[in-house]
Amino acid sequence: STAALTETKEMTSILEKEGRWHQALRPRQEDIESLERFSRWSDDELRTRLMDCAELVSGSRVQLMDRLTKKRQRDMRPWKMWTKKEVEQECLRLGLPVHKKKSDNVQTIEDAEVRNREAELSDEDLYFELCYRKLPYSHSREENEQRLRTALSGLGRSI
Repeated sequence: STAALTETKEMTSILEKEGRWHQALRPRQEDIESLERFSRWSDDELRTRLMDCAELVSGSRVQLMDRLTKKRQRDMRPWKMWTKKEVEQECLRLGLPVHKKKSDNVQTIEDAEVRNREAELSDEDLYFELCYRKLPYSHSREENEQRLRTALSGLGRSI
């Protein structure tokens, strides 16, 4: 949901008290063009491309297109092209601790993305993710998250 990303006085006040600043991100022109391109694809085409890229395939059409757009952004500008300052700013934006070394900050961001990706899935979406990939489903959420994490850790293709 993008409601959590909407700038509010309360959120700004909390972040300012913690010594951080929040500013809503504006969509870039290339992101808008990507969304327009992806909007012409069927849901099955979106899910197939996401699966090929080792990304989640559950969720609404908007979420699927958003994931593809973010994947495209990462492909176009991987971490190695980011400056140390940009990586530090991304850590701050995500509410993560900032380390002295760029590589440590990159690892922190990537670890947080992996942890949050599976943990935020509902039981139904986790079941869908496993079924879509033809993976077995057990009664243990931990086992299911691990199966999905393993499937997603494969090398994904670029968009």
